[in-house]
Amino acid sequence: MLARLCLAGLLLASVAACDPKPAELDGAPKDDPSLDGGPSAPADAPGDLAGGAPAGTASVLGIAPPAGVKLINDCEAVIAADYTNPPKMACLLFQTEDLVQGKLDDGVFAAISGAGWNLVREQGSEHYFERPQPGTDCAEIAVVSVVTDRLQAVVDHAAGGKPAAGAVWQAYAIPVSTRTACGADRTGR
Repeated sequence: MLARLCLAGLLLASVAACDPKPAELDGAPKDDPSLDGGPSAPADAPGDLAGGAPAGTASVLGIAPPAGVKLINDCEAVIAADYTNPPKMACLLFQTEDLVQGKLDDGVFAAISGAGWNLVREQGSEHYFERPQPGTDCAEIAVVSVVTDRLQAVVDHAAGGKPAAGAVWQAYAIPVSTRTACGADRTGR
């Protein structure tokens, strides 16, 4: 998982090199709340997102996760615990009875698509999305990673406990900041 996060980071860094704005090395948005697509929340405010994000809870990528999905802010401390300065991440944690290893849950995928994100590529457990910027040949780029190696750590961090009978835990890690790419530098081109 750590190698995949490094690969995703390198891919995003190469895309960011084409962006005229300076890249944030720590991945955290600076003075631009639009980067995560939603309002900011306190760093210690995990949201139980039954029916969508409650007032005051940050969304990630501007999505309102489906019922039963828990948003965990600042999960980079769990996902990349061995990094000195990992990019800011949010995690989505939920129980499922129909896990398909490495694939995105249908409800979460529908929520991401509903927020204007288009799946452009899958590479193992990494899912690359673009959200076109109207009137340009540019798009925001985001990566959703299926958590495998650190899944139990995410569950423990969120005090998830044991899953219901017949269910298993599933989690996704999503960098809070996105990058912009234009023309041939876009992921889907």
